[in-house]
Amino acid sequence: MFKKLLNGEYSLSDTFWKFGILGFLVCNFLLIISQKLLATQLLGYSIKDYYLGYAKRLSGIDTFAVTFTLFYVAALLLLLSYSYVMIIGIWRSSAEYHKSVWLRYVTRALIVIFALISLKGIF
Repeated sequence: MFKKLLNGEYSLSDTFWKFGILGFLVCNFLLIISQKLLATQLLGYSIKDYYLGYAKRLSGIDTFAVTFTLFYVAALLLLLSYSYVMIIGIWRSSAEYHKSVWLRYVTRALIVIFALISLKGIF
């Protein structure tokens, strides 16, 4: 399924709405849940401050905090890798869309905007 998405073999509407919008919302929802769970365990500290502060005394590290940190990192990696596959797939699918040149370029403009917003969120 992801290979077909990456190669742009699905229709533009399926690729954009099902994989692009719906898939991104599901991945983002998992990331938000993992952020909320992690925030309850870190007691207001950042991840870096929490682990550096407790590195001096290893007995103070909470196993739930470690578990939720791993869940957060996994959700973040899932979102980043899915976004990459989705952007490439929608771009390639729009190249094969011959019904409307205007719709092809609007879709590509939206993908560029999405990629820029995603990069801004990372950095």
